Amino acid sequence: KLRRSYGEGNIRERKSNGRKSIYEGRTWVEMADSGTPKRISVYGKTREEVLQKMRKLEELSKANLITDDGNQTFGQYLDSWWNRPQKLKPSSLDARALNVKRIKEVIGNVRLSKINRTHILNMDDHFATKLRPTIKRPLSGSARRQVWAVCRKALKDAVQAGLIPFSPFDRIPTDMSPKAEDKEMQILTMDDRSRLYGVDSDWLPVWK
Repeated sequence: KLRRSYGEGNIRERKSNGRKSIYEGRTWVEMADSGTPKRISVYGKTREEVLQKMRKLEELSKANLITDDGNQTFGQYLDSWWNRPQKLKPSSLDARALNVKRIKEVIGNVRLSKINRTHILNMDDHFATKLRPTIKRPLSGSARRQVWAVCRKALKDAVQAGLIPFSPFDRIPTDMSPKAEDKEMQILTMDDRSRLYGVDSDWLPVWK
């Protein structure tokens, strides 16, 4: 049993017959909704991995992201997750805010504890095929990849906070993630080349 400093709980090795050992870390964190402390366990293959997870829990607790409300919706969690201090550029903050809004419009009413791979895949299918109120066309592959990445990050942090046991993205093959479209190459005509280089009709290019 490895004793850690205050705030990091303790880490111990859990051995199992015929299986590789895993490490369990236990630490006390304060619930944002009730203000009461609760002991949460995290697991990993090494002490260092567990210690990192425990420190992440401490950060999330300080940002009031850990709650004891098992009925909170994914949208409610996204609101608290999004409002925490973040070291992002203004343009990145704007993009993340937009993607959080998009996620909430589709699966924000689902309970966080009930989110599964079907919800994630249906959300992506919605953006790939459905028309939206403000823009009468589906999202592009690149835009869907951004939504996918923000959703995955939010659920990864929910796992770190002990709110859900695993992320549904862990059960989605990488080849099922949205793909950016290949842009079609455009061939310039002679007129296009002339306008591009600013030449007149008396000039004969070497490739003609």
